[in-house]
Amino acid sequence: MKIADISTVIIEGESLSNVVRTNNRIHKEQGWDSTLIAEHYSSFDFVLPYAIKDYFETKTLDPFREFIHSKKSEWFRMALPSKVRYKPKAAYNAIEKANIRVWHLGAFYPLFEHFHRNDIFFFYGITYPFLSHDTNHAFYSYSMMQTIKSLDPRIITISEFTKSDLIKQGFDPGAIRVLPLFHTYNLPYRTYKPYIRSRGVHTYNYSSASDVATGKMQNRQKPQLLAYGRYAKNKAVPELAKICNEAGIGLTHFGENKMMKEFRKEYMSARKYANDNIRILPKQVAIENFFEDSDIYVCNSYHEGFNMPLVEAEAHSIPILARRGTAMDDLVKDGYNGFLFDSADEIPELSERIMRNYSSFSRNAWKHSNNFAYEKYKGRYLHVLKDLKREQFKS
Repeated sequence: MKIADISTVIIEGESLSNVVRTNNRIHKEQGWDSTLIAEHYSSFDFVLPYAIKDYFETKTLDPFREFIHSKKSEWFRMALPSKVRYKPKAAYNAIEKANIRVWHLGAFYPLFEHFHRNDIFFFYGITYPFLSHDTNHAFYSYSMMQTIKSLDPRIITISEFTKSDLIKQGFDPGAIRVLPLFHTYNLPYRTYKPYIRSRGVHTYNYSSASDVATGKMQNRQKPQLLAYGRYAKNKAVPELAKICNEAGIGLTHFGENKMMKEFRKEYMSARKYANDNIRILPKQVAIENFFEDSDIYVCNSYHEGFNMPLVEAEAHSIPILARRGTAMDDLVKDGYNGFLFDSADEIPELSERIMRNYSSFSRNAWKHSNNFAYEKYKGRYLHVLKDLKREQFKS
């Protein structure tokens, strides 16, 4: 079987690029003739701007377009040397010869004329406005989505929420398969000592397995929260930092803070609440550095198609707090592996509730993370791929 994965840019270490690369590896493990086609391979965490639909037409991006063409920003200069490995003629031949074509984020723009009826559209749920949650611009514009729909694609998407989003846009429910993403950790459950009340003040002692071995003990007045995500408006990072600051709760948040003006503005707004307990950081630090010292992972985002760091946190036995709605309803079982909230004002109280029964919540989070282990993803992916292939032949 010949299969082609088509994307616009492959970025080293970026989560969606990792999915494309992983799928390509799975194909080869099956002995299939698998080709990964991308216009750019970049070692810098950056999505090339020409991949945005209506980039040269929309007035929404006038300031952004002017900023890019000035070539004055640090992140743009770093993106320019991205190594180009794209040879149009070879790419076109590989696409046309493939029995299965899987189209990923952005691939439609330079290569859309090669999208065949019933091809597979791997949809990551990025239809929300990425400039902020109150604008009308999205990676996939309404007109582009309608054009894709007219070609009757078979669809793989990452959550029940993104599936419902596609159905609302008129896509055939029978052509959609849900394939949750995965983590690559294989960790034992991390044990803790229980939350205790001491001298009328809420405190708790806990020890990880490594702490027990080294004799290291930790004692805090309040829980330590961990959050990850670019500093876009829909992530509501300043609101989260303000709530934690007022409640005296520890918070570490980090993510992309330079790529766009909005990100820089939100980053600086959140930094106003930084202190010894509130750390607002750029993305240069790996999330793995913070799991060991964190008690709860929190997602205050108003829109999520999935949330890979959430699943990774669970693999480290860390319970979850997340805003109710979008894909969070798929990932958090309220009262089991954490809590869902309607307002960020609920975070302090819900954090206390988790800490009072921490061992139960953390063990449940760890168990829940096993649903997203790589081997399970691999099995589901192969099943979905073969299932969609049969659907193609029927049509």
